[in-house]
Amino acid sequence: MFQENNQYKKGTCYEKVRVIYQKNKKIALIAIFLFIIFIGFSITNALKVAHNRADNATRATQAETESAQHNGNDTDIVLTDKQQELIKNYDTQTKEFIHILSEKPWTTQDGKNVLTFHENYYEETINNSTEKIPYAISAMNTGTNGSDTDIRTVVFDVNNTSHIATFTQTKAKNEQEKGNATLLSTTLFKQLHTPYTRVEELKAITIEELDTHASSFLGDQEELAKKLGEWTATHYPTMTTAVWAKSINLNFDTENRTTSSAFFLGTSIEEAKTPQAALITVIYDKEANTYTFKM
Repeated sequence: MFQENNQYKKGTCYEKVRVIYQKNKKIALIAIFLFIIFIGFSITNALKVAHNRADNATRATQAETESAQHNGNDTDIVLTDKQQELIKNYDTQTKEFIHILSEKPWTTQDGKNVLTFHENYYEETINNSTEKIPYAISAMNTGTNGSDTDIRTVVFDVNNTSHIATFTQTKAKNEQEKGNATLLSTTLFKQLHTPYTRVEELKAITIEELDTHASSFLGDQEELAKKLGEWTATHYPTMTTAVWAKSINLNFDTENRTTSSAFFLGTSIEEAKTPQAALITVIYDKEANTYTFKM
């Protein structure tokens, strides 16, 4: 008796569902159809994002490999006749000052803007966009505050225009209080009236998700992290993490043996995995055991 009642109840429940389905069959089919489209779109979009990131990384490494033999040659730097003449007549004091400028990168207080000096040009990075600017020093006046601070007024020649910058270097008082150096100009840099402070300590960036087999083509991983950290300090000083883009390109011809790979940068692993994360290419020269980094 109990079994018959139970079957009757099941039959009644089924009948109710069947009646509801028959009455709303069209709506139910539309809902199922839309649900299937939604799932398909989500999967397609996820695959598209992953494909685009991998494709961008591959194109970047291939492009940089093709021009690897030109790395380190700043052929795009064009000096004016006046700049060439000034550089030709540098005295020892001027050469020593350029060494001070070039030794470490310079950043604004928020770390978003960077100056990196070289022998005859400097790189100015503003909001992750870098421009190379040829320069020469035409005059320099040195002085002190009478105790622990070296003050220099320097005249830079850029685009046939003279710009005055003030260099200030304070000596370290003790081991706890380190010295510091600043550079300020009201006309030379894009960040006007903003002091740039020299970065005294460079930290190695953390590399994440680099395959063990792939890393064997990129030299020593600790050295890679150190050099990458030095490069990011001059271009992306706020970045602390580099996530491997899971692509690698080898170029072992008769003239050079280089390996190219790419990394996404961020202040965390999560940020480095976002679609808008900065992508940089690393080129490792196996023969010279050197690294070159490109944006």
